[in-house]
Amino acid sequence: ERACTYANEKSNFFASAQCLGYNLEKGIKLTNDICYPSEDNILNQTENMIQKTKSTVLYIAADGNHMLDKYQERFMKKYNIKIIKYERSSSQSEGEAAHIDLYILSIAKNAIVNCPSTFSAFAKRQRDRLEKSTDFWGIENDKLMNEQKSDL
Repeated sequence: ERACTYANEKSNFFASAQCLGYNLEKGIKLTNDICYPSEDNILNQTENMIQKTKSTVLYIAADGNHMLDKYQERFMKKYNIKIIKYERSSSQSEGEAAHIDLYILSIAKNAIVNCPSTFSAFAKRQRDRLEKSTDFWGIENDKLMNEQKSDL
């Protein structure tokens, strides 16, 4: 969250080239809603994806507030969806657990990731290689439909 206060909508920030373009050629400005989306925006965009794809499983990968209770409250009964958040064992490091999240994000049928996140960029590159589309928090996917494969 704090890092986003340094974001400038006229330049790339961390790995934001993956959704803005290297020279901002996609015409998308890095707003706070893209860099650090609100819970309401996250829930609304997730719900739109669930409705569009008829998802039966929602996997939560977050390094901070995973909002698991809010996802369960809003989506479990309404969409009969299974909601999963990987919980690492006490013998497992945070880094090992992060690799599990990264793997699942990389192979999932659908994924919504954070635009400037260098972590998300790893999943995005793998998804590009597998020819899977990637959505970004706060960006309508139709703005990204003709994107070139990212080499971030």
